[in-house]
Amino acid sequence: MLERGARGTVTGGGSVLRRICLLTAVAAVPLLAYFSLLSGEDDPASLRNVGRAYYEEENYAEAAKTFDRILSLVPGSAVDHINLGVVLVQLEQYETARQHLEQGEKLGRYLAAHAAYNIALSYKRQRDMAKAAEAFERVLKLDPSDPDTTYNLAVVYEALGNLDRAFELATRAVDLLSDEIAPHYRRMMIAVRQGKTAIATQEKEALTRLRGQDARNRTPAELEMSRYTEIVEPERSSVPEVREAKASGVKFTDVTTEAGLTTVDRAAEPMPASFSWVDLNGDSLQDLAVSVRGRAPAFWLNAGSGKFKAFSPALEAQAEGTSQAWGDLDFDADQDLCLAGKEVVQVLTNDGSGKLTKTSDLPLESSSVRDLLLIDYDHDGDLDLYAALSGSPPRMFQNDGKAAFVPTGAGNGLSPAASKAESLLFVDFDDDNDTDFFLTQSGFPNMLLSNLRVGAFDDVAGKVGLQTPSENREVVVTDLNNDEWRDFVFLQKNGELSAAVGKRSGKFQPMSVGRVASRSPALVSFDYDNDGDEDLLAAGRLFQNDGRFTDFTSAAGLEALGDRIIVQADPEDFDGDGDLDLALCLEDGSIRLLRNEGGNRNQWIRVALEGLQSNRFGVATKVEIRDGSFFQQKIYHGKPLLFGIGQRQDVDVVRMWWPTGVAQNILAPALKQTALIKEKLGPPSSCPFLYLWDGERFSFFTDVLDVAALGVPLAGGKLLPHANREHLLIPGSKITYRDGRIVVQMTGELREIVYLDSVELQYIDHPADTLVFPLDWAGAQADSSSRLVELSDLRRPLGARANNGEIVTAELVEKDGTYVTEGVRLTRFNGLAGPHSLVLEFGDLSGMDRPALLLEGWINWIDGDTLYALGQGAGPGLTGPRLEVQKGDGEWEVISENTGLPGGIGKHVIVPLPRRACRPNTRLRISTNLEVYWDRAAIGNITGRWESSTSPLPLLMSDLHFRGFSRLVRGPKGVPPWYDYEDVASQAPWKPQQGFLTRYGSVSPLLKSVDDRLAVFGPGDELTLAFAIPPPTRRGFVRDFVLRVDGWIKDANPSTRTGDRVEPLPTRTMTNYPFDEVPSMENREYWETVDQYNTRVMGGR
Repeated sequence: MLERGARGTVTGGGSVLRRICLLTAVAAVPLLAYFSLLSGEDDPASLRNVGRAYYEEENYAEAAKTFDRILSLVPGSAVDHINLGVVLVQLEQYETARQHLEQGEKLGRYLAAHAAYNIALSYKRQRDMAKAAEAFERVLKLDPSDPDTTYNLAVVYEALGNLDRAFELATRAVDLLSDEIAPHYRRMMIAVRQGKTAIATQEKEALTRLRGQDARNRTPAELEMSRYTEIVEPERSSVPEVREAKASGVKFTDVTTEAGLTTVDRAAEPMPASFSWVDLNGDSLQDLAVSVRGRAPAFWLNAGSGKFKAFSPALEAQAEGTSQAWGDLDFDADQDLCLAGKEVVQVLTNDGSGKLTKTSDLPLESSSVRDLLLIDYDHDGDLDLYAALSGSPPRMFQNDGKAAFVPTGAGNGLSPAASKAESLLFVDFDDDNDTDFFLTQSGFPNMLLSNLRVGAFDDVAGKVGLQTPSENREVVVTDLNNDEWRDFVFLQKNGELSAAVGKRSGKFQPMSVGRVASRSPALVSFDYDNDGDEDLLAAGRLFQNDGRFTDFTSAAGLEALGDRIIVQADPEDFDGDGDLDLALCLEDGSIRLLRNEGGNRNQWIRVALEGLQSNRFGVATKVEIRDGSFFQQKIYHGKPLLFGIGQRQDVDVVRMWWPTGVAQNILAPALKQTALIKEKLGPPSSCPFLYLWDGERFSFFTDVLDVAALGVPLAGGKLLPHANREHLLIPGSKITYRDGRIVVQMTGELREIVYLDSVELQYIDHPADTLVFPLDWAGAQADSSSRLVELSDLRRPLGARANNGEIVTAELVEKDGTYVTEGVRLTRFNGLAGPHSLVLEFGDLSGMDRPALLLEGWINWIDGDTLYALGQGAGPGLTGPRLEVQKGDGEWEVISENTGLPGGIGKHVIVPLPRRACRPNTRLRISTNLEVYWDRAAIGNITGRWESSTSPLPLLMSDLHFRGFSRLVRGPKGVPPWYDYEDVASQAPWKPQQGFLTRYGSVSPLLKSVDDRLAVFGPGDELTLAFAIPPPTRRGFVRDFVLRVDGWIKDANPSTRTGDRVEPLPTRTMTNYPFDEVPSMENREYWETVDQYNTRVMGGR
């Protein structure tokens, strides 16, 4: 761990782990400031570490300065000529780079492959493919099996038109990189160009399989990086001496009796037991729940200051094992319990005071429970139950949001056949914002079930290096080196303590930690001395983390435990003094409390979370602490997290990555306190935005393609139906010409991918006393031969009343941005309201011949996660909007059970009315439980219908580019959010999806027809569209415009199928995205368009 000591020195040893920490920490430190941390300013080895760190963090300018400094000290350093050359290639200083690379090879012939590879890259990036091929061929002679050289040489020969040699090399690259997407894609495209349809089809099938397995998809830049583009270290004849670690001075004292924890009532023979820290009664203090096999659970309430009182609620439950899991099962903000019973899991709900009532037993079909885990695996906002069972594979029980559980099907990969899972851990091992699972199996390989984002999981333990060790007493997930990537620690049955250190590549590197003599199975990771890194307690031995792990059991006072077997250990600051105490469960079933004395000499901050869109206690939220170069990340398990920060006097920020994927930052939080953080609501919608020129600036107009969302799951394995087209009305008053053109900006500012197939702008000239609307809204089923409708003789309501009795007539007479909010009562489900209605009085409409109701307003859409939860029964079903007319006898007659909805902000619905609805005293009622807000209501006569207006105005120019993110401006309740185009941020508060987007520049050829040739763009991108201006308007007419947009969107909600990636690209023939077939390999034009345009990378890992 990199610590800034009082004298500005680097403290601790020089192990591999320390170097990893060093590289992670240094990136945020200015170069001269970092030099003060080094033992010597002119030490080439230390400077090389700094240069490597800058290079790995892509700060190439500072990396170049550092290696140039080394060469001024050691001009004959072969490795540093190579290193400087490698960096200069990334800086695009190619000629100078080649000079250093050639010099490095002269000084050290063993570096020839490094030199040749980077020289090849320099020529490739300069598009001198002949020289690039020559240099890559030289690397292959030196290293014939290097996969990255093979792949890049295939790309070079394809560019040169030598398809036979390119195909040969691509085939070899597929063999060398069989589990990566890029070589298969490259071989497929070369086969398409060669007319080898059968091979291209074979590779397309391989790509489908790999994408379904969440295979590695490196970006073009990443594909150029190899072991030859890494910073080179000189050959070393000896290992540097590691500095001696020092004990922290923290001691643990047994305070079991002092704390008031009475002995568990046991039978004469020792009984297996387990315990949990849980806030049973909602007083923000962690209580102790003890489960003893054959007994009802026992509880001790925390009275504060480390004192406990026995609590004995009457329970109709008895533990038949030691497994227990706590969480809010019914979203009422208290902790409920799942408890192992006899061939059942017992579900008990909490009334908030600590009283638990059994609500159900989940049958296990002759199996007993080995482990229980509560986790929102399907991202619908409630906690599901995962159970490891004896005699059968593990089973997932899906929560309906009301603590009722239903087992999921076996086909989702969570119940692997022949699995003998003993323990279950959740972990986002690849940092892609979904929940993966790690399963241990004694004597059998571990399993890592990767979430594929298609409703399925796949075991990837063998691919990433986690199948072994398999003979384990206990496994924990932590972050040993504060690099953000999860690490696994294994306490093996043979006493070996080892780790698998997570890497950015998604794979794991084994590391030895130590050994223990005791057969105790207890293992826990915690920062016992508050210095900011994770220490380990394994089998009663304390290993202090100082970059290496040193046994300080005796110094910490833990030798007093003697030879007693510890079956469970769990840290918790039970006395609230800012350091982590310990609770231990011994082999005889007794519980011991050990107070930490001295850990709080270092600074600390406690973080407690309250979920709103996520599960109520924020389970699986990633919480980060940052202060300059200092970084920690912990995973929230439903109870407050304590962060030690050493002697720092403040922290810059606490950042939460909620399960929704949204980041939330708390700046400069107070230390030595608990920061209670409520989840920030995420973006209110997920679709591209449209901005129009108003003569002075671009102003927000509306959103688009709201109804074209892909991959949104419903209950029962179904997907939400979607459209792929929108006809958007733009009033003529909103159009101001700019430089003789009509200019429209379409932006991707939220967590979605936009797949744009075609954009057309048409104009409509109509009589000044009429209004024209596209027959297009959410749920519209208009006659395909009539896309526009003209209304005349528009009648405003004479009166309007909300369901709560309030008069709302003034809000509905004009489209003026004043919305009806009365009676709209929000629920905990985003986009779902309590039942609400409007009664509209129009007076005498008996003379109308072809009446239609016009409704204008906006809807706060239900997000995919909420829709999925509602489909499981977590809340009421969706209703309406239902339209009724009052008959002469006062009864209400249904005209439409679902009129449709405005397809976004400021949009409309047209409902043709039967003539009988127009009476001398016409009264209509609109009812729904959706969060929709009406702006205008009117009834008019339909006087005309048209298929279209005019021919499309010519698209003069298009430009796709990065712009950033407009500031979200939230209004009061009922007012739609808008976005300030002039106030732009460059970074989004979420992590990007992965995949290939359309390269920047003109995309006009992709947008001129509906043909599945898509312009694909994502968060932060902007598409500028310029259209020709139409001829002058005829006298007596007014002009409006219709923007016809064909395409789709896909948001990054964790529940959205393939929401974490760009692919697969949708097509008009798809009916079951993302599971439909992609276009045939014989469609050469389609695939060459994709290969030509979709070259820009988003995300990557």
